[in-house]
Amino acid sequence: MPTEHQSAGPGAVPGLSEQEAARRLAVHGPNAIAVRRSTPWWQRAGQQLRDPLIVVLLAAAALTLATGDRADAAAILLVVAVNTTAGYVQEVEAEQAVAALSAMSAPAARVLRGGADRSVVRTDSSTRLPKAGVPAPGPGEFPRKGPFGPPRRAAQPLPGPAPACAR
Repeated sequence: MPTEHQSAGPGAVPGLSEQEAARRLAVHGPNAIAVRRSTPWWQRAGQQLRDPLIVVLLAAAALTLATGDRADAAAILLVVAVNTTAGYVQEVEAEQAVAALSAMSAPAARVLRGGADRSVVRTDSSTRLPKAGVPAPGPGEFPRKGPFGPPRRAAQPLPGPAPACAR
């Protein structure tokens, strides 16, 4: 494995210069997802109660109370409370899962800077280098260009006569 500042090899794309990387960072800011503030509990509960079905159930509970049928109104309000609680809990758990996944992402990335292999903070941008034993990033995670792009394959004819479906 190359060490920091080691050359990336012959024919490698030089990557960004230190000056260009600093300029882009100053102009565009870090390549990071903005951290959102957590939604207050009361606002989250209010969002759950704005669901059209819940509004209909609340209206039904109000009409049922107006007719004096407290047992049915209590049953309807219990359904609303259970649904609101379940939606609230599900939303909080989803937010915690996203935060945990964000914390698990690697804090550093291997990049090319002026032709040298370096380790930088992951929010910085440059041509990223592959690393043995580390899974390749998914589509769209970084530009697929230079010597690390998709392999170039030459088209070759199929051996023998091609079946009708391949013509």
